[in-house]
Amino acid sequence: MKERNPHALRGVACSALGGVCWGFSGTCGQYLFSRFGINSLWLTCIRLLAAGIVCVYLLLHDAAFRTYADSIVQQLYGYSVEDLLQQLGLTPSTGGIL
Repeated sequence: MKERNPHALRGVACSALGGVCWGFSGTCGQYLFSRFGINSLWLTCIRLLAAGIVCVYLLLHDAAFRTYADSIVQQLYGYSVEDLLQQLGLTPSTGGIL
């Protein structure tokens, strides 16, 4: 009989939870847009900020995020946030808030 890999079950659970969170996030976003008139750019920045905080927390507290391959992914994520801030004009070179 074939044994089940416990990591595969964890991956399926994380994928399912990610899908549920993504759907819930979209529903909450739609509520904020219609009820409070929130700007989509503002909400995107807040979501990116929250994701960055979670990534930094995991980086500092979870050994799995300290590997070389994961550090490359984190650097790419950091570059994408930096590009977003540059497009918004929030970098020091443009006299923004950072």
